[in-house]
This record gives sequence, C-alpha cells and structure tokens, in this order.
Amino acid sequence: AVPGRASRLRVQARDRHGNAMARGGEQFVARLAGISEVLSCPVTDNGDGTYHIQYCPTIVGEYALAVTLDTGHGPQHIEGSRFALAVTAAPASPTSCGVSGAGLCDTLAGVHTCFTVHGWDVYGNKAALEPADLRVRVEGHQGLEASPVCTVCRARDTSGKENPAALEVAYTPTDSGPYIVSVLLALPPDDGAAAPVMDSVTDSVTDSVSHLVTDSVTDSVTDSVTD
Repeated sequence: AVPGRASRLRVQARDRHGNAMARGGEQFVARLAGISEVLSCPVTDNGDGTYHIQYCPTIVGEYALAVTLDTGHGPQHIEGSRFALAVTAAPASPTSCGVSGAGLCDTLAGVHTCFTVHGWDVYGNKAALEPADLRVRVEGHQGLEASPVCTVCRARDTSGKENPAALEVAYTPTDSGPYIVSVLLALPPDDGAAAPVMDSVTDSVTDSVSHLVTDSVTDSVTDSVTD
C-alpha cells in the first residue's frame, strides 16, 4: 500500500461447511493497526456474499489488518486475520521536500560547496529521490561568466552509507556576487502523459535561494615585490 492511496480487500462469506454464501447481511468489522496509526476501515456489503474492506493509511510502516465477524457469540477473526501489510512511501512531493547546507549560504569564489535536497512525500514520510529526476541551476547576476556546473549524487550518512531519500548537489562558483539557486523535481506523469513535469522543490523562500559569493582571500591580496 502507498500513503494516501485507497486500497481494497475482498472478503467472501462462507457457511460453516465452507460453501460460498450468495447473500449479504453479515457483520464484518475491520481494523488496521500500525506502530503510529490505527484506522477503523469501512466495510461495504455487496449483497451477494462478498464484502469490500477499504483502507487508506498515511504513515509508512508495517501494519496488521484484523477482520472479525460477529457470530452472535462475540467477534471472531476470519481465517488469516491478522493480515500483514507493508506501507511504503509515496513519490516525493516538491512542496514537501527541503534543502539545507552550506551551498545555500555565503561562500567564496573558487571554493567547492554543496547542499542537500531531502525527499519527503505529502504526508511527511521520507521518500526516495533519483539524481535523474532533479534539475538544479545556479545563476549569477548579469555580467557574470557562465553559471557553474552542478553535479548531483546520492548523499551519504555519517557511516558512509547512501541515503536513498537525500541527494547532494555540488558546484564551484568562479565569480563573486549574488547567485540564485533553483531546484526542480520531476513529478510522476499523469495517466497518458508522455513525460514527467518539473516543479519547484519547495513552495517558499528556499525555492530560489539568493546568496552572496565573495572573492576568495587570495583574489584580494596584492603582491608587492621589493628589491
């Protein structure tokens, strides 16, 4: 299952001999329980002996779906209940992703710098990011030389292990002055769409981060030669 996407489970009612029933009216109750979320699931009686259970979790994790039937002697679990269910993250959402790091602050011309893009879905779950889905541009004010080339790769944690929900963006500005950093993320294509749509990673100030690049110390030192 995926957060925010409704899923259904079909239940076939049977009599005590195992024969499929062709009428409705049974009282099934379903409950989905995870570490951080517990949901009561609506049950639809189709009137033909089948029932549909719908569930829509929003938090990533392992769940157990319990389905019980009121037999007149209290609720009894149906065969196989509790069912194991894994909920994985939805695609990364541009309005939920974030950016952080020194590459978004003042830096020095000619000095390598970087920042990190963090992937989150619309429900706040960590979401995987692919380098090919990211478009980054660092632009200087008019008159500066060509914008620096940005490289995108997997970010690593303190143990050196790759983090699938984070990407590191590196670049080296060569001129001093203000720069604008723009980050775009490819959205999953809608049905029938030929290509993904690019959207800004964030919908606030960090969408286009302006920061100042100053001359490095060696650029501003005037050598003097004495006899």
